[in-house]
Amino acid sequence: MAFAAVRTDRPRRTRGEPRLYARGAVDNKGQWFAHLCAVRALRETTGLPTDVTLLIEGEEESGSEYLEWLVRERREELDTDLAFVADGPIDPSGRPHVLLGSRGLLYVDIEATGANRDLHSGNFGGPVPNPASAIVELLASLRDEDGRIALEGFTTTCVH
Repeated sequence: MAFAAVRTDRPRRTRGEPRLYARGAVDNKGQWFAHLCAVRALRETTGLPTDVTLLIEGEEESGSEYLEWLVRERREELDTDLAFVADGPIDPSGRPHVLLGSRGLLYVDIEATGANRDLHSGNFGGPVPNPASAIVELLASLRDEDGRIALEGFTTTCVH
């Protein structure tokens, strides 16, 4: 489908139409809007039970270049007892999921070295380790057959 074919005047939902079509309606502007509506509804009804700070960061897809700087610069203003991220799947029944602890990145450099020249596989294919195969085996060993992290001690401080 060509981009030009997807045009609407503005985000809107009509009776009998259960979907909202708009750029960013599901990732992440829809979730941000839901947060704002929830805060507004609480303020106008029961009141907020605590102070609320909304940090709406729109650079998720491009690496969040300035997020770390912002958090360091505004650390005292952002001090909190709870951080909530609304970005997750909806199961086939249409119900949203509440996932805890699904965020975080780990950047590592893995270097595997081998022979300093091509080796004939007939003579060396078995006894000489292949660096690419070693990296594949290393990565595969990080999770068990059920998809759980297999690093000893990695989850000992996690709350299940």
